[in-house]
Amino acid sequence: SWLGGAWIVLRSMLYLPYLIVGIFAAQLLQSLSRASFATRAWVAVGGWLTFAGMTASSLPSADSMVRGYALGFSGSLGLIATAMVLASMAALSRTLVLLGQASLAIYVAHTIFSAGMRIALKLIGIAPETGISFVAANVAGLLFPVVLWRVATVQGWSHWIGFGKVSPKTRST
Repeated sequence: SWLGGAWIVLRSMLYLPYLIVGIFAAQLLQSLSRASFATRAWVAVGGWLTFAGMTASSLPSADSMVRGYALGFSGSLGLIATAMVLASMAALSRTLVLLGQASLAIYVAHTIFSAGMRIALKLIGIAPETGISFVAANVAGLLFPVVLWRVATVQGWSHWIGFGKVSPKTRST
């Protein structure tokens, strides 16, 4: 019936804001990528502050759809601008690339090294509930799997210990 078709059209209008944002997103991202480092940093801070402020505020439930769109837009803008800021920082960018390449190794081996660090600290008398134990276990769970991944990659046996097949561009020579 006609009424059912009208209902579908009305329901599909809920997606109109996504369509509009999608049309203009490419232009916004291009202008943001050409902007200065400081501008990108301010956009990132503004996006995150807007997102945090709207999350913490108590808007009436009647504005929940508008609030949801605004939260999604400001959070996405903050995240994209933050990624652009981080990508333009060469040393940090190389570190993030390394962590990304070693992410499977970190996932697979982090508990072994974190637990090992906690046990070692407990044996020397540092209680597991201390902040030192927490920080040291997290650093060990991140750093040692990366070192193990690098050694396994160079030696060519990373697939044997569960780190996956090494792609040619991550292979160290």
